[in-house]
Amino acid sequence: MDDDLGRILLEGGGGGQKTESYELALYFMARHTAIDCYEKRGRRGYLFIIGDEMAYPRVKPAEVRAVIGDGLQAQLPVAALIDEVTARWDTYYILPAGASYVGDPQVLGFWRDLLGQNVIELADLDAVCETIALTVGLGEEAIGLDDGLADLGDVGSAAGPAVSKALAAIGAGRPALALPATGPAADDLGGPSGNIRL
Repeated sequence: MDDDLGRILLEGGGGGQKTESYELALYFMARHTAIDCYEKRGRRGYLFIIGDEMAYPRVKPAEVRAVIGDGLQAQLPVAALIDEVTARWDTYYILPAGASYVGDPQVLGFWRDLLGQNVIELADLDAVCETIALTVGLGEEAIGLDDGLADLGDVGSAAGPAVSKALAAIGAGRPALALPATGPAADDLGGPSGNIRL
């Protein structure tokens, strides 16, 4: 996961009308993805949208046909699409510093109406990877916010303050997962990846 997060590229230079085609990406995620965690274990995956504008209010059949190839029969409201997406994906929207509409109440309100507390305002563009990693850790109840921030400091990351502020609402009150001191889970900690087999 660390390698994949390190390859994230944030682009800029959009059109300036406060809307982008996030709804097409959401449509694809809802109807054209298969995830092992959901299909085999009934657990949602993680989806992070990084942007600075609103989605268009509806998915249009002509655009779906042109971009994805599906024969959508009628326009699909983005709110209904979010219901489909969030059934399988724990979905977050990250609005990073340096974006055109950072702090914009209309953009933030749009996404908060759809995703609630899963809208993350991030004050440091360079902290996107750390924010995603710690959000997943919190979601899996594998780590608490304070312990995750301490781990960032331990590895020399300067992202701690930005991540702390960004995840305050998401991480508040989530305890770290209590692991057994002995047994199979504890034995796995010494492996090359540090992953815990549960």
